[in-house]
Amino acid sequence: KAYYTVQDRFKALSMDVTDLARMYKAATLPAEKDSGAFGGTDCLRWKTTGGPEDPEFDLERWLPLFVDGARETKEPLRLL
Repeated sequence: KAYYTVQDRFKALSMDVTDLARMYKAATLPAEKDSGAFGGTDCLRWKTTGGPEDPEFDLERWLPLFVDGARETKEPLRLL
């Protein structure tokens, strides 16, 4: 083709499902979204004691996952 159609452009921009989204759906992430009930702000709640500050927390495993998940634009993954 000598030109791109709108449909071709959208296909090129489509994003694969991130590992963060897969793990969120399977409920295997070490954190979850806290919706900030009663007018509070949304925040991240760690399921593990201490979160990333804990020496037992496997940062080499989780940091790349959350960085890749930064591509997410829809709730609740946008916050994570």
